[in-house]
Amino acid sequence: TQVISITYEHRAVLATAARALKPGGVLLLTVPGISHQAEPDGERYPDHWRFTWRAIDRLLHEAFGDSAEVDVSAAGTVPACAASLYGLPAEVLPRAALDPHDPDYEMVICGRAVKPGGPPAAMPRSRS
Repeated sequence: TQVISITYEHRAVLATAARALKPGGVLLLTVPGISHQAEPDGERYPDHWRFTWRAIDRLLHEAFGDSAEVDVSAAGTVPACAASLYGLPAEVLPRAALDPHDPDYEMVICGRAVKPGGPPAAMPRSRS
């Protein structure tokens, strides 16, 4: 997870992932939205990109084709982003600070793409 932002050729990586999957195979992807930047000169894998849900949606459709089943969502709030930037865990925030998602503050973007041609992929059932 969270590797597309440190991969300079992100389109090529997504195209390779799409080719590697069998028909009906599923790619799960997460990318950082608002977050600190890795130190470019001190990191083995420096940051190159930041994405929005719209960009991930477009990139997944480019890699998997317009007929692919693609679902993209984002999560974040101002307090959650601030806590993350300060290095604080979510557990120190009151639950009300984490919900509902504020679309102007995407902290993490999640994508799911199904390679066309296979049986419909079932969404995992939530454990409540």
